[in-house]
Amino acid sequence: MVFSAVLRPILSFKSHAPLNFSIKSNFSQHCCLTHTQKHGFFVLPKVQKSRNHPLEINSVLSKLNSNINHGEDEVTDPAAASLKRLFTNIQKLEEKMIEDSIPMKDIESNTNLEILESDLQMALAALMKKDQDLQDAEKRILLDHAKLNRTKQDLEIQEREIISALSNQRKMEEDLKKANNDLASQSKQIEDLKFLVEEQEKKIATSRSALLQKEDDLDKLRNELLNKMKRLKS
Repeated sequence: MVFSAVLRPILSFKSHAPLNFSIKSNFSQHCCLTHTQKHGFFVLPKVQKSRNHPLEINSVLSKLNSNINHGEDEVTDPAAASLKRLFTNIQKLEEKMIEDSIPMKDIESNTNLEILESDLQMALAALMKKDQDLQDAEKRILLDHAKLNRTKQDLEIQEREIISALSNQRKMEEDLKKANNDLASQSKQIEDLKFLVEEQEKKIATSRSALLQKEDDLDKLRNELLNKMKRLKS
């Protein structure tokens, strides 16, 4: 289709994803590309013996509005406005051609081609701007998605670090608890040893006292023996 062939290289010049714009095929059904020496290539309506063209163009415009203005209830889309104005002018031209039976070769002399050409250029510029805006929005979404992924990765790293720190803390708490238990056990053993030492000291003291008493008794016996020996000698 001729108009599709004209739009495609212009719209895809800076775009990697084609626009969802079904109006191209509908437009090519009603228009043709003509060439003049003054204006070069130009879009003109196809002249057919039909009275249903206004309805068909209105249907095309309805599809245009539904395809371009997703969710734009109150704000007029520039591309839609430019194309609607272009279709309106072409529709008027077509109706005039049908009513007046103007031959195709006399179109240029009876139509202000500058206006139609300006409308077409404005429509294409608006479409290119909309396509660029969509690309910019897609880039922003990709950047936001990349940032979100990086943030998610950072959070996962922090989560792993927190889990590792908690594991280390639990291990340290268990080691500390074990050390406290060991210390308590050692303290009990020390207390038991102290008690045993005290008991041994008491026994030693008792034994020493008994030993001293025996020494005193021996001294007394020795003295008595010495005295007896002295008496025997005398």
